[in-house]
This record gives sequence, structure tokens and C-alpha cells, in this order.
Amino acid sequence: MACVLTDVMPHPNFKNADFIFHHERIVAEFKRVEKDSTDSPNVQAKIQATIQKYRTDGKIQVKEITEENWPTLPKEFHNEIYNITTDSIKVHVEKANRQIKETKANLRLESYKGCLILVNDGVESYPPVSFLHAAFRLILHHYSAITYIITFPANVFARSREYPRPIQYWLGLDVEKQGKMDGRFSESLFRAWTAFLTQKTGIPAHVQEMNDVEGFWKARNLPT
Repeated sequence: MACVLTDVMPHPNFKNADFIFHHERIVAEFKRVEKDSTDSPNVQAKIQATIQKYRTDGKIQVKEITEENWPTLPKEFHNEIYNITTDSIKVHVEKANRQIKETKANLRLESYKGCLILVNDGVESYPPVSFLHAAFRLILHHYSAITYIITFPANVFARSREYPRPIQYWLGLDVEKQGKMDGRFSESLFRAWTAFLTQKTGIPAHVQEMNDVEGFWKARNLPT
């Protein structure tokens, strides 16, 4: 489906994106997030300092963050915790935005949309939808070249209340300020990825839409 840019332009003199989908008028960049730094001493120290600050200011009463109390905490607190724990995601989003922007400018594809294909290949501390949301909020507020985001796991699985067994997932989201993605584009990529997984693993794919959205927000990513 796609033109692999380095196949037709082996040595571009700009920071290039990976793929161009001319029929769909989309420039796409593929990124793998392999580092999960949430449990590192540095990140944990920043989290504890933020909790203490909000407790001192009387904005929260909890001493630690849990799945149960997280929804009750202030939005500004959520944003600070996201900023602390998603540096590895931010690095990839920032690079992808630049590559999409420079590809569109240098190849005169200004009318094309930008798509970030963000693969979770090691982040186990974030539920799948939270992983997507962390990237989405960065794009929405800071990176204008990315119109769509698609995320799915490679060597990480998930488990939700609806499906307690290990599962693979595929999540796509439009960035509101940029308009809507043609659903056929995401669907065709999904079918190709599913076929690839079946070929590699020998396990037939059973495709099922998630109905328990709340359960998937609380799903846990699992190692291989």
C-alpha cells in the first residue's frame, strides 16, 4: 500500500518519515517505544515530590496513586504525572512530528495528513488506552504535523476484564484539531498487521471489538 521513502530516495537530505500513502494522501512515521521508565528511581522520586506538593497545598489527601483513587484526583495533578512518566513517549512523538513536517515540506505534500504509528514494545506500566492518551495529549497541545495516531503492541500483550486472557489490541484516534481519518485506511493497516501476526505465530486471529471500554482503560499490559 505504501511507498517506503528510502526505497525511492535512499539518502534524503532532510529528516524523513518512513512511508507515503499517495492514494490516501498520508505521510506516516513508525515509532517503537521500548523503554518503560516509570519504575526508575528518578521518575519515582518526581512522582513522590508531586504527591507531597499537592498534599501540602491541600489539593489531594492520598499518599500514593492507585487505580481506585486516580479518577478522583484533580486534572492538573493527572497532567503533571503524565508529564513525569511519559518522557519516553514524548521523545518519539517529537521526532515523528519533525519527520512528517520535513517530509511534507521537502516533497511538496503540504495537503497530505500526518499519521504516527506508535508501537508499544515494552511499556508495561500503562494500560493500553492510557498509553494512547499519553501520546494524544502531547500531539493535541504541542505537535501540529500529526493528524492521526494508531497504536498497537508488538511484544507486549494486554488483559482486560472483558477478555482475561492475553490479547493484542489495535487503537486509532483522530487529533480533533485536524479532522477525521478515513476509517478504511486504519482498517486496511489493521488487516495487514493481523495477517502478518498469523503468519509469524501460526495462531489464527480472532478479531473482536471491545465493548467494556472502562475495563480496557484498566487493562494491564503484560510481557511476552
